[in-house]
Parts: sequence; structure tokens; C-alpha cells
Amino acid sequence: MVLKFDLLKDISDRSFEHGLCFEFGGKFKTKRELEETLGCFDIDKDYADDLLNENIGYAEIFGEEIEGVQVENGNELWVVNNELTTFDNFCDKLYKDKRGNYLLGFAYGTFDIRFAIDILTATIGVINFDNEGNATYEWKYTIHNDDIEMLQRIIYENDMSLDDSINITRKSLDNLPYPVVE
Repeated sequence: MVLKFDLLKDISDRSFEHGLCFEFGGKFKTKRELEETLGCFDIDKDYADDLLNENIGYAEIFGEEIEGVQVENGNELWVVNNELTTFDNFCDKLYKDKRGNYLLGFAYGTFDIRFAIDILTATIGVINFDNEGNATYEWKYTIHNDDIEMLQRIIYENDMSLDDSINITRKSLDNLPYPVVE
């Protein structure tokens, strides 16, 4: 049996389950394994005791990129990235359409921007560009509104500069479970 990894579905699921700021760090069986997993994120292993304490299970990290870590289900480490780090993870290029709506384009393991989060439609999907710089965006999955609001807030609060203002054709909007006015 071959399992097919669907990156966009995984991101959508993470958005609805935990939020985009959360990143699965890994599973562990022992305190030592937890300490090793913390080390992979450059987090001091001294946090392991608090994380394994059933009454705590969370540790605030005042790092440049990470806000905290938490243990769920007794053996899963979740890293909580700060909002700017999360934004950077999903925005290799920031696009604005002619009506002022933003798309966060990202490559994720490729050299070209192939994926995007569309602020207007609260979706994640595939983006393709023609030779004139126009884009066609087709949504695949939805993103939780809290994450969309967080990404939009970061754009406005940090006065993000645009990489490109482009014409964007959005496909399959009729198939969304809610109405979108372009």
C-alpha cells in the first residue's frame, strides 16, 4: 500500500486542529527521547520535566522563532512558532490582486512558487503563472478563519512590502462551502 502525502491537506488539517503556528515536533517514549527532540529545535532539555508533568505540559520559550512547546497525548511534542515565523513559513512571495486582496505564495521544497494561501477565500491551493505574470489560483482546501485573520493582521501591522501586484483568476469558487465575492 502506497501512502500519498498531500501537503495542502496536511496544512489545512493543521489549521483546523491546532492552528498554523503549531508544528508537530515528533513522538517520544522516554524523557531522553523528549530531550533529544527538544534539541532538534534548539530548545533547552531542561524544559522536559515541565512538559512531562501532567499538570503543566506546556513551556513558554522566549526564543526568536518559537513561543512555546507542549506535550499532547502523553507522547507528542508540539512546537508553537511565533506568528512572524509562521508567516515566513507560508510566504515566500506576497501578491496583491487588482482589488487589494492578498495571496501568500510559497514554494515548499521546490524552486518555484507553486502553492498559495488566499486571504480573500480563506483557502490554500495551487497557483500557476503565465508568461505575462498573470496568475491562476485553484483552491484545494480551506484554512481556519483564525489563521487567515492572523496572516492578514501580520500583513497590515508589519506594513509588508509587496513582491508583485498581479492579475489573479480564481477557479472553482462555486465549489466552496461558503460564498465569496471577488
